[in-house]
Amino acid sequence: MIGSLFPTSSYAVESQPGQQGINATESTVRTWEELKNAITSVDAEEAAIITVEGDLEQGNTGPLYDTLYIKGDITLKGGTIARKTPRGNIFVISTGAKLTLQDITLDGKKDSFTDFFADSFMINVAKNGQLVMEKDAVIKNSTDVGVYVDVNAEFTMNGGKISGCRADPGVKVTGGSFTMNDGLITENGSEDSEHLEGGGVYISGKRDPQTSSGRRYNGYFTMNGGEISTNYSGFGAGVFIDDGYNSRVNRQGGAGHFKMTGGVIKKNVATKSGGGVYYIDDSIDSGSLEITGGEISGNSATTGGGLNVYTKHPGAIIENCDVSGNKATEDGGGILARGDYHAQGVNVVHLTIGENTIISNNSAENDGGGIMDQDANIVLNCEIENNKAENGGGIFCTQFDANTGSDGSVVINGGTIKNNTATKGAGGGIYYDDGSTSESVAVTMNGGSIIENKAATEGGGVYIGNQFVMNGGVLNNNTAAKAGDDIVYEPSGSNNRRSLKLMDISEKKWLLKDPQGTITGWFLDAETNRWNMTDAEELENLSYNEYKTVYLKAAYAAKSLRYEYDGSVPEGAPALPSAQNEPVGSEVEVFDMPSMDGYVFTGWTVKDGSEIVISDGKFIMPDKNIVLVGSWQKVVTVAPKDQTIYTGGHSGSGTGNEFPHPIYLVGDDELSSDVTFMVDGEEWDTSQSEYPFTVKYYDEANQEITTDERSGDFTAKIAPVDGVDANKITTSDGEKVEFDTGTLRIRYVSDYDQASNNLLTNEALTYTEENKETIMAQAEVGGKATALLPEGTEICLNGDKSYPYPVDTDSKISLFFDDLLPASADGSSLDFVGEMTDRAEVLGFDVDGKNAQFKYLDLVDSNNSNAWVSSSAGSEIFWPYPEGCSSEDEIQLLHFKGLHREYRMGNDDTALKVLIAQAEVEAVDIQKTDAGIWFSIPESGFSPFALVWKEQTTTPAPTEVTVTFKPGDHGDLIGADADGNVSATVASGDKLTDAQIPDVDADHGYYFTGWLGSDGKTYSDEDLLGLTITGDMTFTAQYEKKHIPTPPPVDPGDDDDDNDDGDDNEPPILNTQDHFSYVVGYAEDYRTGQPTDNEDLWPVKPQNNITRAEVASIFYRLLKEDVRDENTTDVSNFSDVSSSDWYGTTVATLAEMNILKGYEDGTFRPNASITRAEFAAIATRFFEETGATYEPGTFTDVTGSEWFAGAIMDAVNLGLIGGYEDGTVRPNNNITRAEACAIVNRTLGRVPDADHLLPEDVMKTWPDNPESAWFYADMQEATNGHEYEWITEDDNKVENWTDLLDKDWNDR
Repeated sequence: MIGSLFPTSSYAVESQPGQQGINATESTVRTWEELKNAITSVDAEEAAIITVEGDLEQGNTGPLYDTLYIKGDITLKGGTIARKTPRGNIFVISTGAKLTLQDITLDGKKDSFTDFFADSFMINVAKNGQLVMEKDAVIKNSTDVGVYVDVNAEFTMNGGKISGCRADPGVKVTGGSFTMNDGLITENGSEDSEHLEGGGVYISGKRDPQTSSGRRYNGYFTMNGGEISTNYSGFGAGVFIDDGYNSRVNRQGGAGHFKMTGGVIKKNVATKSGGGVYYIDDSIDSGSLEITGGEISGNSATTGGGLNVYTKHPGAIIENCDVSGNKATEDGGGILARGDYHAQGVNVVHLTIGENTIISNNSAENDGGGIMDQDANIVLNCEIENNKAENGGGIFCTQFDANTGSDGSVVINGGTIKNNTATKGAGGGIYYDDGSTSESVAVTMNGGSIIENKAATEGGGVYIGNQFVMNGGVLNNNTAAKAGDDIVYEPSGSNNRRSLKLMDISEKKWLLKDPQGTITGWFLDAETNRWNMTDAEELENLSYNEYKTVYLKAAYAAKSLRYEYDGSVPEGAPALPSAQNEPVGSEVEVFDMPSMDGYVFTGWTVKDGSEIVISDGKFIMPDKNIVLVGSWQKVVTVAPKDQTIYTGGHSGSGTGNEFPHPIYLVGDDELSSDVTFMVDGEEWDTSQSEYPFTVKYYDEANQEITTDERSGDFTAKIAPVDGVDANKITTSDGEKVEFDTGTLRIRYVSDYDQASNNLLTNEALTYTEENKETIMAQAEVGGKATALLPEGTEICLNGDKSYPYPVDTDSKISLFFDDLLPASADGSSLDFVGEMTDRAEVLGFDVDGKNAQFKYLDLVDSNNSNAWVSSSAGSEIFWPYPEGCSSEDEIQLLHFKGLHREYRMGNDDTALKVLIAQAEVEAVDIQKTDAGIWFSIPESGFSPFALVWKEQTTTPAPTEVTVTFKPGDHGDLIGADADGNVSATVASGDKLTDAQIPDVDADHGYYFTGWLGSDGKTYSDEDLLGLTITGDMTFTAQYEKKHIPTPPPVDPGDDDDDNDDGDDNEPPILNTQDHFSYVVGYAEDYRTGQPTDNEDLWPVKPQNNITRAEVASIFYRLLKEDVRDENTTDVSNFSDVSSSDWYGTTVATLAEMNILKGYEDGTFRPNASITRAEFAAIATRFFEETGATYEPGTFTDVTGSEWFAGAIMDAVNLGLIGGYEDGTVRPNNNITRAEACAIVNRTLGRVPDADHLLPEDVMKTWPDNPESAWFYADMQEATNGHEYEWITEDDNKVENWTDLLDKDWNDR
């Protein structure tokens, strides 16, 4: 066995120092010198665990390097060790020593050097040394080899990654061994090197020059797992197995051995040969190639995209391996195999490709899509499928060395060569090129199959110019566009001893095997005489040594196939195909009958009863004429009627958890009771069940539901009862029964247990005009909400007047009278009563502060699982007074139209709020009696109602309580007493008024955030207005520090309104004189988000993110008029900005002025939110004195290497932005509209002060910009154009507004 050639490593599993009885010392190092001291202190026979903390850089000794020598058993873990010079090794593992790497990074920093030196390894495993690499260890960016393994040394890779080694492989082994159990070797080698051998792994033997005998050492690579991918070289980009150190020169080294049992070699690129693996064995010592598992895929090379196997010696083997998706720009997409036939003789087998190997989907631009054979003897028992090449889609055989006198040979013992394609030439399955003078057999087929291959010209199965002997197997059903579907035998040249042996000469018996035994022989299939069914010319004989071109097809006898209809044929039935001849033994696809509405085609049967098997619409043509007979059967489709129920219903005999009685439809009509059903030809016994089918219900995951406890829409499916085959159900008229689906909608109730016990429903009463008053009195005496229905009214299902509900003696039409759903019913946290109250108030109904009873009403059949029904004549409803309400009260009844229970389904709380905010609310006319109210509901007028009243009771005088407001730590209260507090007296049970809540004057640098109550809760001013006060309470003002700093003092200069203050660093192209507005609000109701013309309800959305397009529009508006007029353009170079966009001109203009920048892909992304760094960069471009260098340490989240670091520094120097209390500036955070306005105001030198604006009834205010917000003054500045003067306030110059401007920027 080849496997016995491989040494056994003791380090194939994770190992630790001290495992052989040595006690390991532990230490932590933080510098190179500490590491050096720790390593040098460990002698042979000693062990240590060294943890590297942080990033270390290799030290220097003199002009070269500082190499650390491992003498004992050392484990390195944690941190990073980086190379400082390009020359020398970082680590050398001495003889008998061992190094284990765990969770540590060795960085060669190849991009830091321009000079490179040979033999400068990251790790040099010297003779008899040992290296183990565990999970999360990384070796990267070496200027030379990552790991070098010398003679008798061992490297075991149990995990980790080796990557980025320049111009040399990641791992190089010369005379040692490398075992890869897991891990990744990637992106090593060079795409530019044509001569480099081994991008990922290089393996060779080595001759020891230190011994007198020149001992040769073999190199070993065992791959049990892991991945070798995306490496580059000239030869063997993934793995290169050579036959000796410097073997290109002297061939004196030992051999290379490669054993692969698992893992993946993929996506490697060789500029010459062997994209995945290059194996060469022509040395004195025999190497070995043994692949018994794993995957070699997606690699590419000029030749041998997956593997290049070149060997003088026998025994290379590939089995249980997937060689797929590889590509060659010339020859051998999957495998290129080359042997030395002449040197070793005819009996040598260079390469065996065995069972469970799949060579598929490989391609070569020239020849040999799956395999290119050059002088090699190959034995095949594998799958070669779906490969492509110009010639020889599956296999291409040719002579490589004319001196050998041979083209090699192929022996096929089993497997399949199938569906390969010669895209431009010949030999879809196999192409064997002529050229040798050998008398040996070129291709021998003992078994397997060559089928369904295709050639663009000749020889769909085989194109051969040498000897072909077929002793067994299957060769048929191939196609060639020009000639010779299965074989083209075309000998040429001086050797006339070539032969085509397709029959046993002694027995005159064709050597052609077929499972059905129906192939009659070989037929001529030349270009001028293509084979056909009726008059094909059979090849009668071909002598063994006959020397002529033959085009052949393996053909069958032909029999007739006809189709007929049986029985009555419906009008419009498809015409049947005409009779046709089919080869005996061929697979025939049966005519696929199109569908017809109302009918089903029963299928095809054989007229004379022949026992042929039709499977998946296909059968094997027997040696006889066949008539297939088909018939049509009329179809009746039964479907369950859609129904809606409320949870907790029952069928009259139980309590809850039941589904409604199924209602079956045939078309749009109810299934008639006159229909008799048959099962397998026998009339259905209705004593078992009414029908031979029932209904089951399924959720969207197609899981059956068995209870009604969950709301939603569920699919109603008809299923046969136990023991019945659905395909055998028909009507007594012979019609086939098919089934369709319906929908069951389940609505929640407020209390499932109450519904299950009939506590949410009350049976409806019927009346005539003569007894109506009596029936009404009867309802009032019962004291429960009741529906009165006129006698003779038609009950409909689901509000569908076209479908009367089948009311019978078991039905119990009832009024469903339920509370609104609690939040817990379906996971919502929405206060429905509060939301509906708000909606009614918005529409002008006086509800707030009054008593109200909200109820959900509907008509149901409470004896049929609370199925929803409706009355065609409407209903009269009695609603008893709630507790505390009487006929003496002023009562209004509000109807919230359209809010059926399913509005909860599939909607989150935000969507529910919108639905409620859009609901129509109407007042319903009522009639009061002593017991309750009466009102009328039309046919489908149910949904939520609210009975609203104000109790007419005398309440005692309220107790007065005191509310105290305190200023807190960072501000004062307006109107405070000597202690700084403000007190208010209110009646217990009342609410505070706006006038009782004091204004807060926050200290400089702080803003007011709300009130902390003595109950431990935090309140806004709005919250306090809605709070009912029942006892003495204290509220203390709360603050937060502003993160945008106070701007630098502004010199107002003259007070002559020209604002020429002499500042040399003001933005020269922006209008800093006129304080025009530059931000507008949104024309929508801030409460509902709905469009409105009422400007008092418009929001300005200060806390929303601002977009890049909005920023462009702001600065465009603020340009000086002459600057804007001179530069305005609507021509944009951004692919996502058009002149027709509302922001088109503003973006195009500022981009033309180099104020705005886009992205590398040519977009501007106008609707994307803008970050603080992007905004700072734009704002500082308006100033002349910029270009500051970032000072490291200014902010903890800016290092200085970022593209925006200079802009951040400029913005800080200009006083435009500041940092946060935690020392960050958060450059990548999106900026809000309020923050943007604050920075714009500072850019323009504007300094608004909340105490010196205009009265709120004069200037424009916004409902979402409260005075207590830190951004209040900045948002007012941005949205109100105004006249101003400069004043001094607390030693700072601020604006004092004097009037609104009578024009705005767009009026100029």
